[in-house]
Amino acid sequence: MKQILSIIIPLILVYPFKNVFAQPPCTVSISAFNNPICYGDSTQIVASALGAANFIWSPAIGLSATTGFSVKASPSSNITYTAIVSGGCSGSDSIPI
Repeated sequence: MKQILSIIIPLILVYPFKNVFAQPPCTVSISAFNNPICYGDSTQIVASALGAANFIWSPAIGLSATTGFSVKASPSSNITYTAIVSGGCSGSDSIPI
């Protein structure tokens, strides 16, 4: 009979270190061209922050888009929109319409 010799070689995985950086905070500011607005009207809302790459808006209800520095808001009732920085620094701000 043949004997089967098993050799177990430990597998060592080496992961390269990755640079992980926390995004610095920034001051986000939101403004609306017309606020308050009447039922059926719309307004452009604009977010700005030094070092921001883009913004994500929420909730999406009544918005022309959910990303970007400027979006058109046409809500059917009172609502508060929030812009969160996406890329670059970190921060958020809200505006009631």
